[in-house]
Amino acid sequence: MTTVTSKDLKKAYKKEKDLQVRARILAVNMICMNNASIKYTADTLLQCPNWVTIWVQRFKEGGIDALVDLPRSGRPPKIDLEKIAKIVSDADGIITPKKLKCIIQKKFRVNYHITNIRRILHKLDMSAKTVKRIHINRAEIKQIKRWQHNAKRRISRLESNEFAVVVFDEAIFIDDPASGVKYQSKKGEPIVRPYKGRHGKVVVVVVAYGSIATDDRQFFRTYDRFDKETVLQYIKELVRHFKKVAIIMDNAPQHKACILQEFLDGNPNVKVIWMPTATPEVSVTEEEYWHQAKRDVLVSEYMPQLGRCAMYHHNISGRRVRILT
Repeated sequence: MTTVTSKDLKKAYKKEKDLQVRARILAVNMICMNNASIKYTADTLLQCPNWVTIWVQRFKEGGIDALVDLPRSGRPPKIDLEKIAKIVSDADGIITPKKLKCIIQKKFRVNYHITNIRRILHKLDMSAKTVKRIHINRAEIKQIKRWQHNAKRRISRLESNEFAVVVFDEAIFIDDPASGVKYQSKKGEPIVRPYKGRHGKVVVVVVAYGSIATDDRQFFRTYDRFDKETVLQYIKELVRHFKKVAIIMDNAPQHKACILQEFLDGNPNVKVIWMPTATPEVSVTEEEYWHQAKRDVLVSEYMPQLGRCAMYHHNISGRRVRILT
């Protein structure tokens, strides 16, 4: 065995993070380097003499490396890791710890703690991540460009006839608990879930209707639901406000309702420019208003100076607009 000096022990003591190993190095240094007695060393380190004797003997036989605990096998697992990996693979490699816990309990009659489930998933080289949703009904770029080209010419004609051209859209401020669920999958592989714009079982907070005109005028209203009656009510208020208005809006079923079409057909002061299917990036209200408003409102920020919740956002000109809920 290579001779170990006091300098080597001090260097090993500074690098070591395990407190038990550091105590063993101190005991060895006191006895082998400073010639202290076993009883004095045990009393100083608050240990028994037998403990000091054992670790000094191990040091003499194996050096500094012998002061570290040997690997322990631990309790054997109740279920083989291969069986759990088979369950994960059957779920296409995407699963939540809670769901895996239920499957193990039902299939093997073993009740693992949720922390142990996460450790098992970590051993399978899996990590937690939130689902990334991708809309599957997107319109093609050529279709969007064609619509923009035709819409520009029509907007010019309407503005020459003293029509106020507005972009109309609505936003449902919801608390969707499913959007924050953490799933487990292979590290570096994102989880993608296609959706068609439906939220399923959600809690509706408020439905906001908003329009922004080409001359930067704005008109907002809030309702407790999103249906054909509230859409018709909002458009009637929009017409009373702008007198002659051309509305750019999407093809939502509530916008295509019969009662709304009857109102539009019987009112020459209202024109409609329909947007292509599933093109939210065309609407200026999406990024300019709803994105910022949802971020502000859904964090439940309390504003005592208003007395009730408010949505703040900035328009293109930089002016601050408030939508009271």
